Amino acid sequence: MNEAMRVSVLLPFRDAEDSLEQAVQSVIVQNEPNMLILVMNQEESAAAARIMKRYAGAQIQLIKEARKGIVPALNAGLRVVQTPYVARMDADDIMLPGRLSAQCDFLDAHPTVHMVSGKVRYEGNSALHQGYKMFVEQINALNTPEKLYNFRFTESPFVHPAVCFRFEEQYRTGLYREGDFPEDYALWLQWFAEKGPQMAASLPQEVLCWVDSLKRLSRSHPAYSAEAFDSLRLPYLAAWLNAAVQSQRPIIIAGGGKLAKRKIRKLQALGVAIAAFSDLIPRKIEGLPFILWSELPKAGKYFVVSLVSNRNSRYAIAEALESKGYREGYDFILAG
Repeated sequence: MNEAMRVSVLLPFRDAEDSLEQAVQSVIVQNEPNMLILVMNQEESAAAARIMKRYAGAQIQLIKEARKGIVPALNAGLRVVQTPYVARMDADDIMLPGRLSAQCDFLDAHPTVHMVSGKVRYEGNSALHQGYKMFVEQINALNTPEKLYNFRFTESPFVHPAVCFRFEEQYRTGLYREGDFPEDYALWLQWFAEKGPQMAASLPQEVLCWVDSLKRLSRSHPAYSAEAFDSLRLPYLAAWLNAAVQSQRPIIIAGGGKLAKRKIRKLQALGVAIAAFSDLIPRKIEGLPFILWSELPKAGKYFVVSLVSNRNSRYAIAEALESKGYREGYDFILAG
């Protein structure tokens, strides 16, 4: 391997015979020299055999991981990394031209930033799958480290195959955690907790064509359900509120429906002292005072945590709070 090579591309695959070659081609044609690490998470692959024959002189390393699952495959790939940066890629997506050089240049120029992403081009049936298209539009609008940081408790601020991060030696022992939760979101929350608001940045250009495939794990695997996201994010939210917020101002929860009530009880069990809750209409939660949303005071007295899951509703909440002088991240947070 060229000692000056800056980046390895980590691409695990399974049952991707129809898309793997196109994904690999998009990496091979990058103007940034790279080591492509293909992790075969299956017994055999005709597409992989064709790729290794066609690109016999290219910097491609094909390894096998017998344990099925995205986490074992990702961690197996990390064990062979020899470059300072790692870029993620999935077998059903397309890396856009210039991505690797742009991300490597950014990390070279910003030594305190651990990870960089970029805008994503959505390719799918937006009429049938509005949720995915809306998600892409939301993360494409996260154009500062502060916006990325504030979004961390709402949804994942990144599309996993669009990121590039600094490789550290301890990652060889297993960076990704396996469990009943989305492995990438777990990593982002961990890194934000450890490294703070400057952990990540996002480039203004598109870096990935994100193909909305029906095979995506996020569509079918229980680890990507709404309940799995909540179970993962609430402990991180509670830890942050306990450390950074509740000693400064009383906490008010926005949202009083059934789902919000369950989240409130979980936060209380995690040590969060909740002063009251608020909603558009009068509601009751045993042991908590209620404040009508229209009577919420201007910024300064409380810190508001929105536990409303509906995308349209939570942004209406943000607009209403901002009209009262609340600042996201300082006076309120949207927590999905």
